[in-house]
Amino acid sequence: MLAREDLPWDRAFSSARTLIYLSADATEVLDETVVLDSSTTLVIGGLVDHKPKPGAAQRVGDAAGVRTAALPLDRFVTIRKPALTCLAVVQILLGYHQHRDWGRAVREAPSMHCAPLKKYVRWKHDGPMHPELPEMRH
Repeated sequence: MLAREDLPWDRAFSSARTLIYLSADATEVLDETVVLDSSTTLVIGGLVDHKPKPGAAQRVGDAAGVRTAALPLDRFVTIRKPALTCLAVVQILLGYHQHRDWGRAVREAPSMHCAPLKKYVRWKHDGPMHPELPEMRH
């Protein structure tokens, strides 16, 4: 289920059984069993700003005592920007739910192939590839 909340994240999801605050700076990588567990609530874009603030999302999660995790992007891409857009994160998560394949989810997320992210993304060719996907030119 995908839901948008206007309340601050810590109030909107206070009753969640498992709450994970997504942060590019987290040391824990998001695990597929957590993503597929319907009792898990992922906070996406809990801290949105126009300028990147490395470490800010991690500090918010830590201060609230909430578990943090990052998307497993390092196997597939190098991103020269410290954070993805909320749209890219949602597209990757929805792609993972559909295909159960992180590589495919990252490669097929439209946001990863167009502005503003396109200029920051460097694709790794040694990561898992899905055979039925066309090779994307970079």
